[in-house]
Amino acid sequence: MRRWSALPGIRVALTAVMVLATFASFLPSGAYAALPELNMTMVRLNNMNQSQTTTGSVCIKPKSTTPNEAQIAVTFPTGFALATIVSGDWTTTNAAPSSPGTGSNYWPATAIGWPSALTASNVTGQTVTFTYTSVALSNSQIYCFDWTTAAALTNPTAGTDLQGVVTTNSAVPAAIDQGQYALTVLTNDQIVVSAVVPPIFEFTMPGNTDAFTANLSDTGSPVTTTGVTPFIRTNAKGGWIMWAKDSNQGLDSASSGGSIPSVGWNTDTPTTMVPGTTAAYALSVTKSVAGGTFCTETVAPEYDTVTSGGNGGEFWSTFVDIGQCAGGPSNGDGLKLTEAATITDVTPAATDYTDTITVVGAGLF
Repeated sequence: MRRWSALPGIRVALTAVMVLATFASFLPSGAYAALPELNMTMVRLNNMNQSQTTTGSVCIKPKSTTPNEAQIAVTFPTGFALATIVSGDWTTTNAAPSSPGTGSNYWPATAIGWPSALTASNVTGQTVTFTYTSVALSNSQIYCFDWTTAAALTNPTAGTDLQGVVTTNSAVPAAIDQGQYALTVLTNDQIVVSAVVPPIFEFTMPGNTDAFTANLSDTGSPVTTTGVTPFIRTNAKGGWIMWAKDSNQGLDSASSGGSIPSVGWNTDTPTTMVPGTTAAYALSVTKSVAGGTFCTETVAPEYDTVTSGGNGGEFWSTFVDIGQCAGGPSNGDGLKLTEAATITDVTPAATDYTDTITVVGAGLF
């Protein structure tokens, strides 16, 4: 009988077998190392927050074209909690998501929906298996589907490089292609955007002089000025108010000493002036509404000659409300201020009758 030391060929062969067996024990579980690797594997979570339920997408680009695939098994990383399929937890859709433009949806730009509807058939451990009508998938095309029940999957605590596997199977079932993927779970996957819209108030006075359109007369109708329209642009939510005050409460002439006094307060009604009867001076205010206005303009009743007639209201030495635009922002609404005057035949003649009106406004922020 030959001794063991005399059989070197047998010893070498057995040693090689032992080495290979030891190496094999370090390979990933399953048949991953022996299967063609998918050309692309993607699993996307719609909620990456820790301990939250989530829907998501699965996309693959096959490696093999035969035999026909009939199942896809998605193995989620350790720590994810999978719901059972008893009550239809893993509902799916293969409809492509709506998109405002090419490549802007949540599937890869060239992806199409799975060729047939998928039904969850089994959940074992970390793996959920979906079945569908047997079909040969093209290895030049990306295919996607979504699971649409959030309760189907619950994220673990935050972590990175959480590894999983996607496997396509035949109807037998027998594994065809397999691909690895990795996920991250965050403590917070949201970006809170903050912004400040500053208050805006732009008061514009388009002119600072306002002459009467004709010489004042003691006959006919009161003469009026051309008018000046201050306008306001503001984003004040309550709109704006405009006020006016007068320096002289009348038209005064330094050269002649003459004065044409303001009409008195007429209990929120414009005063009607009659030339030749009395020398008088009044303020009329009318609305100037910008296109696309957001607030509603009103004129103070004392000066609203459009609504109530008359020639105007009293000039005050202190600021008085002449109108407002209420209930929202203003994109250029304003109030037109027009002065009216009458004289009698004894009003001193002069070319220097003058008055100064101060107009201010404020936004209701």
